[in-house]
Amino acid sequence: MRKPDGFDNSPTREGGFKQPPAGPCVLGIVRATVENSSHGNQQIILFLDIAEGPFKNFFRGTGERFGRDAYMRHYQGTEGKSLPFFKGLIKAIEESNPPFKFDFNEGLLSRKLIGGNLREEEYAKKDGTVGIRLRPAYLCSVQSIREGGHKVQPVKKLAVSREPGDDADFAPPPPDNFDQTPPQDDLPF
Repeated sequence: MRKPDGFDNSPTREGGFKQPPAGPCVLGIVRATVENSSHGNQQIILFLDIAEGPFKNFFRGTGERFGRDAYMRHYQGTEGKSLPFFKGLIKAIEESNPPFKFDFNEGLLSRKLIGGNLREEEYAKKDGTVGIRLRPAYLCSVQSIREGGHKVQPVKKLAVSREPGDDADFAPPPPDNFDQTPPQDDLPF
């Protein structure tokens, strides 16, 4: 074998890439949309990325590498039994971004910070195997994350049917809804 030109001066890089660990972190809202759930109820969808630390903008970079939107998503119902949880989410966003006050314009949520506790979740791949991905277990105020006390959540396991061999051994994965929206170039995170 012939030694490649520039081999001695080339940086060393190992295969694969480091993933963010599960646990508490400060997240940034890249954008927010409002849609109807499969039950016809209004829900808000937050597109999230890591806003601080060594994995800052990790999901933006992942999306750029794969040519698609790879941001984490948090789905929150806004009506009925979900209303208290939605109100808690808005309170956490307001506390994390003073003097911001939410006026029910989801477009103003982009570039806001929020605390979150990330956990690993199992999901069924198209080939029938089980994969693991990182998702927010819950969202809270940035101050709460910075004060500490949040523990790493256990891996969320796939629901398995009670009938072995049943074609529905795995519950469907949470929706990815990957779209082709180009990432924002000037994120403040």
